[in-house]
Amino acid sequence: MSTTLTGVVMDQSTEECNHADGTRGLEIAAARDLNEVEAIRPIWEHMQSQELNPAPDADINRYLSVLKWLGADVQPHVILAQCDGRPVAMVIGRIEEHPLDFKLGYKTLLSPKLRCLTIVYGGILGEPEGDLCYLLVGEITKLARNEIAGIVK
Repeated sequence: MSTTLTGVVMDQSTEECNHADGTRGLEIAAARDLNEVEAIRPIWEHMQSQELNPAPDADINRYLSVLKWLGADVQPHVILAQCDGRPVAMVIGRIEEHPLDFKLGYKTLLSPKLRCLTIVYGGILGEPEGDLCYLLVGEITKLARNEIAGIVK
């Protein structure tokens, strides 16, 4: 994913992404490795600075340190939505293995590990609503269809 940040103007409204000819100016991209996450650092920092109550878990430096602490089995997965090149929303998560316990009373019968998209606390930046929210949920749903992540938490 290549993203450039030159004079970014943040506008949370996606209504102007509807063009007169009926086309949409919304684009969805995903950063899936550390280099791609670093490439969107200026956008991430700017979007988080615009939040009313930014969550520490969604801070890029904390996010990267948690990824490094969790080890090589965890991969970044950050979804960025842009309207005509302007960032309007971001979903900050990671792909990791998560046990799914099947129990009978207190006895665990089976505990398979599933790949999971974990969205960090406060990890939805911007104000996704309407069509934008629908597109972001669709992007998350694709992860299950493509067998990248079986569950979202």
